Amino acid sequence: MSLVKGTGGFLDIAANLIPDGTYTIAVWYKTANAAGFESFFYYANTASNTVRIDNWGGKIRHRVDQAFGSGAEEDAGSVANTWQCVIGSMSVSDGVPRLVTDSAAVDAGGGTGAFQTPASPALRIFGRLDGGNQPANGGKFGMAAIYPAKVDATDEAHIVGGGNPDLLPSETSPIALWIDVAGLAVDGSDNVTSWTDQVGGLVLTPSGTVTADTDFAPVTYPTDTPTISNVDGDNAVNQGQLVNINVTDFTESITSGDIGGVAFPSIPDNDPADDVIQVRMPVTLAAGTYDVTISGATETDTISGVTYAITHQYTAPYAPVDSNSLFAGQSLTEDSYFRIVTPPANGTIDAATAEADSLWGNDVDDIYTPDEGFTGDDTVTLEILYADGTTAQWTATITVEEQIDTDPDAFTVDPLTNQALDQWVEFDPILVSGIDPGEQIAVVVSGTYVQYAVDSGSGYGGFSATSTNVQAGDLVKPRIRTIDDFSSEATGSISIGSESSSLSATTRAAVLPVLDTPVPNLNLGEEDVVSLDLDDYFSGASSYSLSGIPAGSGLSFTGSVLSGETNKNDVEASPYNLTATAFSADGSIQDVFEVTVVDDIAPTISIGAINTMDTTPTASGSAGDSDSLTLDLDGVDVTHTSSYNITPSGGSWSQQFPELAIGTYNMTLTGVDTAGNETVETATLQIVEPSTSPSSKLLRQLLRGSLRSSLKLS
Repeated sequence: MSLVKGTGGFLDIAANLIPDGTYTIAVWYKTANAAGFESFFYYANTASNTVRIDNWGGKIRHRVDQAFGSGAEEDAGSVANTWQCVIGSMSVSDGVPRLVTDSAAVDAGGGTGAFQTPASPALRIFGRLDGGNQPANGGKFGMAAIYPAKVDATDEAHIVGGGNPDLLPSETSPIALWIDVAGLAVDGSDNVTSWTDQVGGLVLTPSGTVTADTDFAPVTYPTDTPTISNVDGDNAVNQGQLVNINVTDFTESITSGDIGGVAFPSIPDNDPADDVIQVRMPVTLAAGTYDVTISGATETDTISGVTYAITHQYTAPYAPVDSNSLFAGQSLTEDSYFRIVTPPANGTIDAATAEADSLWGNDVDDIYTPDEGFTGDDTVTLEILYADGTTAQWTATITVEEQIDTDPDAFTVDPLTNQALDQWVEFDPILVSGIDPGEQIAVVVSGTYVQYAVDSGSGYGGFSATSTNVQAGDLVKPRIRTIDDFSSEATGSISIGSESSSLSATTRAAVLPVLDTPVPNLNLGEEDVVSLDLDDYFSGASSYSLSGIPAGSGLSFTGSVLSGETNKNDVEASPYNLTATAFSADGSIQDVFEVTVVDDIAPTISIGAINTMDTTPTASGSAGDSDSLTLDLDGVDVTHTSSYNITPSGGSWSQQFPELAIGTYNMTLTGVDTAGNETVETATLQIVEPSTSPSSKLLRQLLRGSLRSSLKLS
């Protein structure tokens, strides 16, 4: 819109620049007293069609379309030095503003009246004060505003604008006007620079009522929600289609839109007066039902249930295409789709595979199969849908030459099992069949140590892994080298033309000895005789070994038998484990058993009988392997002790008795070895009275003298 500032305080709005619609006109005024206020009114064309605020009969009055002094004026309810407002509705049709007949004009005091429809096309807003008294009397006109009535009711947009009528907001905002009466400017201290400075708190409701708020909070105004009434009439659109969207309710230009979240390729230039905009549907959506959203700078609406149909279901290639493809020589762009208008008459196109594997730009042979026996030219007509919605059709010619069958019959090579280790093993031969006579197809093998030989009628040639060609009737014999391990699979494959089969050869399982019964643990004594045959516990063994026999053992192993007699070395090593290993040609198995040898032999000890006249005799004998000896003496007179603990030395022992009385004594010798084995031996000790005869006495003296001499000499 534009505003023309006329003489005498008039502000004229060019009628043809006001968009059709319903508007609300609001005038704010403020006066210090009635004498300084004359009138303010707006009208269309003639002064008789007015809404007036004036000083009539000593009161500030609000009149609607009444002659002065008619008595029909209504009290404006003016309050000194307080901003007040008069509002009314106005309709615009074909750019001509008209006051709405029979609609209410409501002021702060509650007065109402009827508007009349004017007959001329200009809207004039005019304000006048008593010019000579204006500054002194303090009468002021602050603002007049025109704004759309039909905007989103949830949008609490603030009316904005300055005190200069040449500084207007955008078309989508209310138009705020500062009234400069007859060139007399309001003094700067009272200049209204924004709505929130002086006119805050005037809440305009959809019914047209006004509420004054002396705190001057920010202004809000009633809004209505614009709606999209339909898309292309029936809310059904096609891929890439140019459709009409009804936007009659929008009061601003459409700036964006989408369907299902996918933006329209472009939004055409439009203005708030347009009832319909044309947009191009995107081409990338899947078929379905979607929401369509249209938006302006502040207004937006969504319509649901718009069905989107796919007309070009295949994705056009966008890259260098094969010179023998259906798209060769065509103009291709990104995000393009196509349909098959006329399919080939003498063959089929595998469209599902072509779409899934992106084969449309490949050689046509990848997706086209001619009918059996057909040769010559076949055609297919395609139509491409570009991202901008334009289309193009062309017919591609497919030349089918005489068909040669080089696809062999399928074959399967049976796997080999129970094969020898690390050997070449051969599979059954494969007969080449199903191809035209004289045509050649290649043999290719894969895998480690995989070869084949060919018999073309004169016997098999040498085996090789190198590819060669064969013809119908040839025999192809594959072979593979087995793994050097038991129960192991060697694998590979062989291809003859377009057919192939896997190759598999598994070596035999190892044949090992079997442990029928675990070898039992041996619990032996010293000097026990042992004979244990491993053949009694293993089967299938060709030989054995036995490890773990201690050094110096009385046992030995020969063949399959453990034999011998346990000895002290076995006792000292006890317990010990023996590992029996049974061997076959393919391997071995083991079993472990325990040998325990205990010392169960009592020590060999001796004690000799004594017959002596010596009253302090010495007893002695052998100790064997006794660890301890005890000598008990029992007789007629034992004055010191009857039991002696003797420590063996070098396998013997001796014990001198203290002075004993003449008589007979019993000696008991007990020997115990480290294993606790015990031996008891007994003997008699007899001490006799020396003889009293001279000869006896002389003999004893001589013997004693001789003994002493012998001791001295020695």
